[in-house]
Amino acid sequence: MSERPMVREAEFTIVYDDQAAIERVRPAPGFACAVRHDGGLGLFDTGGDGDLLLHNLSAVDLDPGDFDWIVISHDDWDHTGGLAHLLGKSNRARVYLLPKFSDELRATVTGRRATLVELRGAAAIAPGVHSTGPVRGKTIEQSLVLDTRHGLVVVTGCAHPGVTKIVRQAKDHWPGPVDLVFGGFHLAQETPEVLAQMAADLQAMGVRRAGPAHCSGETAQRVFREAFGDAYVECGVGRVITAGP
Repeated sequence: MSERPMVREAEFTIVYDDQAAIERVRPAPGFACAVRHDGGLGLFDTGGDGDLLLHNLSAVDLDPGDFDWIVISHDDWDHTGGLAHLLGKSNRARVYLLPKFSDELRATVTGRRATLVELRGAAAIAPGVHSTGPVRGKTIEQSLVLDTRHGLVVVTGCAHPGVTKIVRQAKDHWPGPVDLVFGGFHLAQETPEVLAQMAADLQAMGVRRAGPAHCSGETAQRVFREAFGDAYVECGVGRVITAGP
């Protein structure tokens, strides 16, 4: 059996989030994360406002024309709203959607003559970079998985199907340890007891680090910070996160 391709080096820059980590960016409800991997560059989600997305990209010295691929986690405005502005600057990126996404979102891609790819299952985006494919719940969602030499890195948009379900599906496709899961966890309405159990469940699944961002809520951030200690990952616009120690 041939070895599965792995990402040697990965760097994640959050470019859209509910909170800011540096001064020159602007926060707003939504999520987007630039992903640099072994010479490639992609974008996971596009936030809710195109002008704001472009401002934040410029603030962290990223050119919208440099993206090789764009993955949209799910068809909610605060994850898709920047796509048209982005493709207006450059349409060379491949855009990965799920079949259940709206015709309007599809038209945003095809109307700007960008390459549209519909994913019906787990699939490779680039060597070592994957989509989980549809993870089913009240909202069908895909997450990003990087298979790195440090373990899996799972990036979630809102985690509507449940962050533990997403991590489990990722591990089913790419068995091994999980270095990091971060992004929107959709936990703002959960009790501290439920949140503590969720953090414990992730740790029991072998998740080493965690970073709840957009739509996770301050209570979730506090509970996860207490549970993961030094392995808690701070998020926010402008934050740069790397795979591994």
